[in-house]
Amino acid sequence: VVGFEAGRRALRPVGAAGDQHGIAEADKLPPDFSSAFLRHGQLCSPPQPADLTRARICIGIDLAYTSKTYADYSVAVVLAQMGSEHFILEVIREQLEARLFRDKLIALKGRYPTSTACAYVAATEQGGVEFIRDGGLRISGLSAAKAGDKFTRALPVAAACNSGLVKVPAERADWTDAFLSEVCGF
Repeated sequence: VVGFEAGRRALRPVGAAGDQHGIAEADKLPPDFSSAFLRHGQLCSPPQPADLTRARICIGIDLAYTSKTYADYSVAVVLAQMGSEHFILEVIREQLEARLFRDKLIALKGRYPTSTACAYVAATEQGGVEFIRDGGLRISGLSAAKAGDKFTRALPVAAACNSGLVKVPAERADWTDAFLSEVCGF
């Protein structure tokens, strides 16, 4: 959720309208993970590549402190903003050494070359942001202390989800279940 918050915060309205493509009900995720998204019609086909040229794309990043802790994952959420709608394009959620995660972020930036990258960082995490920058990826570190706690930062995201403005691909990707479980359980 933190990577999603950081990505959504970095995107500001730009006025471009998004095109939503429907998916048959049988192709959608089971309601146990996606009932909130189904209720608001948020499961959809991803934007077409031509549509993405009009989108603002951000990679929201949440860095783990360690690759060994069961509950600590490094996460990157690729978010495209088209008008008032936000489309989740891709998610990386893995327990990796910092160097390997940095390599995945660089590859992700290569797939979305017009994207910006950002993260909420505590003072103790600033070294992680510098490590990523040393690898050649530009990343904006937003002060977690100034932005409030995770719950406060998640309120605008929850409002956008409840308003049907956050779209998730209806077709399963390797990250879909974990992403929806995390978002719906936050």
